[in-house]
Amino acid sequence: MGDVYCARNSRLGREVAVKILRAKGRSAPRVRTIGAGFLVATIIAVAIGVPTIGGISTWKVVLGVIGLVIFVRTGRR
Repeated sequence: MGDVYCARNSRLGREVAVKILRAKGRSAPRVRTIGAGFLVATIIAVAIGVPTIGGISTWKVVLGVIGLVIFVRTGRR
């Protein structure tokens, strides 16, 4: 679901994953529903302790594009 890019947050000095979902051609309520599902799935992943996800930094919906920035855990637990 969507594209994932690896990036570095220079302000915090840590690795992040940027998940992007293009909601092109969808109505605004549908985009909000998809965005909420996208966010809930990530919250669940954090809650159950997926070893590579360290938390959620931010998320936005802009011009039909849903973006979610996730802190990445490196190394082993």
